Amino acid sequence: MAKITSTIWPKDPHTEAKHVILENHLKAWFPILSSTFGRVVYLDGFAGPGVYSKGEEGSPVISLRTAINHMFNKKFGDITFAFIEKEPKRAEKLKEVLKEKFPTLPPNLTYQVYNGEFAATMEETLASLEKDGLKLAPTFAFIDPFGYRHFPMKTIAHLMSHERCEVLITFMYDYVNRFAEIQKDALNELFGDDSWQKNEIPKDPKLRKDFFLNHYESHLKSIAGVKYIRTFEMIRNDGHTEYFLVFGTNHPKGMEVMKNAMYQADSRGLYRFSDREDPSQTYLTNVDSPDSWIPNAAKVVYEQFKGKKVGVPSIKDFVWTRTRFLFKSGILGYLEIQNPPKIKVHGRKRSGLNYPDRCIIEFNSV
Repeated sequence: MAKITSTIWPKDPHTEAKHVILENHLKAWFPILSSTFGRVVYLDGFAGPGVYSKGEEGSPVISLRTAINHMFNKKFGDITFAFIEKEPKRAEKLKEVLKEKFPTLPPNLTYQVYNGEFAATMEETLASLEKDGLKLAPTFAFIDPFGYRHFPMKTIAHLMSHERCEVLITFMYDYVNRFAEIQKDALNELFGDDSWQKNEIPKDPKLRKDFFLNHYESHLKSIAGVKYIRTFEMIRNDGHTEYFLVFGTNHPKGMEVMKNAMYQADSRGLYRFSDREDPSQTYLTNVDSPDSWIPNAAKVVYEQFKGKKVGVPSIKDFVWTRTRFLFKSGILGYLEIQNPPKIKVHGRKRSGLNYPDRCIIEFNSV
């Protein structure tokens, strides 16, 4: 992707896939968090103009519309939408678009457009809250830049120091890869320190990609205090990786919600989307074998718990937070119908191949 200098621009297929993930995550995040905590914040750190060149909706419009049209919207608490855009013309365009599309809003929904840089705006906001002894409301931050500047690791760490905050970050691998040798100071801010420079950067494209992504993930954990991370790869039509969506949360339920959303863009469970595919569809439309990953998931679960007795909640937690898979009862069902069966179920009467949380699963050593 070339650097965007215009006020609006065409929408790429991988951007559409990204918005599928964002929308599906918010469909679950809004009711879970707003009904529990009363007030939540949706933060769009690089909001853009709100519209693309052919009239397609941008992320600010998608987020507001998702809340307004949600089937459980009457049960929502207060939701504040904060849209940050540093380019003045884009910020003004966004204000126009939102005013046109949402002339009125339900009383529990409010939004504000901030014309400024993401990091500076966030640091000022968080410092002001903390000065008054206040905490940030549960926040989902969508940080979607074109490059690798203006969202330093220290700002991510400051945001994540507040409870119930989650981030979905566009990690622009292509830019990082191309400018690593000449923009070291900028990458030091991105990664949080200069430790990435202390190891030789691999020449092999696959190893090089893993090097930068793994370093970013490890510093999200060590510096920003992020406990659970899941990435999704976006590939250009020339076959090269453009960027990774990097999701970070400190709560298992957050990982469950995001993994479900990511499967809407790639039902194969590979966490990957390519512009080489038909741009009119995502992998979700391939319904020939939508759960073809279950045997692989069952193998991973069996190897983890072989020879042990564990409760179903422990198995769910393992699958959601430590594997690339979703948890479905079919995983345990697959193990139970093997010949010989690889699991034995202990617990109260159940219906068919269902596995209520009260069940204890014994993994046979066969």
